[in-house]
Amino acid sequence: MATKIKPKRNYWIIGAFAFLWYFVGIIVLFRENIVPEFVINEIADIQLDFIINKPAWVVFAYGLYAIFGLLGSITLLAQRKIAYFLFLISFIASMVRLAYNIITINIIDVYGKVGVALVIVTLFISIFLLIFSRSAKKVGILK
Repeated sequence: MATKIKPKRNYWIIGAFAFLWYFVGIIVLFRENIVPEFVINEIADIQLDFIINKPAWVVFAYGLYAIFGLLGSITLLAQRKIAYFLFLISFIASMVRLAYNIITINIIDVYGKVGVALVIVTLFISIFLLIFSRSAKKVGILK
């Protein structure tokens, strides 16, 4: 019988942070795409044009990123091996969306420097959670 590895406190902190990060991502998904009238009065015209005119597959990719990331964080907290696979799907979806943003728009013009920083932070969080879940799987925390 295999010994059960008990995760340390930082594991739970990272899992809770991941859950909050992707939960906010779900809120943004609904706010920008499902109920766009909330955003109309709050953002600049160039941002509004980008949000309204983006293709459905980009919205779908963002939905995959947020939903699979949230499911990945839940399964990470539940210590399930599938967390790695869910974070992998989320990462791939974020790369698709990032590629669209880089190829089709000038992110600085649309979102400013804060938007560029958010894209970079999102990329690093996705990569970190993918590596973190893989290492948790390797050491036996995820079952």
